[in-house]
Amino acid sequence: MPKRSKFYLYQRKLKNGNYWYVNFIDPISGEISTGKSIDVLKEKLGMGYVESIKRRDEAAIIANKALESGLVFSNKECLSFVDYCRDFWDWDNSAYIKMRNYIKPNSIGLEYSNNMLINFNRHVAPNLPKGIKLQDLTTKHLDNIVKRLFAENKLSSGTIQMVVISFNQPLKEAIRQGIILVNPADRLMKITRTEEARGLLSYTECKEFSKMAKVLYLEG
Repeated sequence: MPKRSKFYLYQRKLKNGNYWYVNFIDPISGEISTGKSIDVLKEKLGMGYVESIKRRDEAAIIANKALESGLVFSNKECLSFVDYCRDFWDWDNSAYIKMRNYIKPNSIGLEYSNNMLINFNRHVAPNLPKGIKLQDLTTKHLDNIVKRLFAENKLSSGTIQMVVISFNQPLKEAIRQGIILVNPADRLMKITRTEEARGLLSYTECKEFSKMAKVLYLEG
């Protein structure tokens, strides 16, 4: 009896050229998955994302690695990225916040978690494809958010850093839990604070400075 294929490779002709895609075959049901980009799978596996895969044999290697890593046919693929981040910063129900405060009491406060949730809901969630899954998030999605915030020129670089942390910290926890293999935020360009040095800080600025100090502590 011939061995059943695990996947089918094919090319799609897009605006900038031909790109490899793959349909995986469920080993239990035999159902064929929707097409997945080989380049996106390569990024999720931590194998780079700059150069596109051109050869069929290279595409087959990526497809096999995706199967072996558990990146395909996993319930984890059903996790909504937006819902995951909102749950992460939910003060009353977040398992992460409860664990952090159990290990080090008061390390994450109500005001901090609420600010992170507001940043995420206001600046991140509306600028993502609707219903995007945690497994499908790419560096390009996050790059687009950061570039848009800078282009709008409404937020300081320090505030944009806070926005980045609002999605980066949940992604770090997803890595720790094995939900994803690669953090797409790791490849973002570093944001440099551009505010000019001045004299005495106002009360509001002191509060912002305190928040950033706490962020740096949590990030460290």
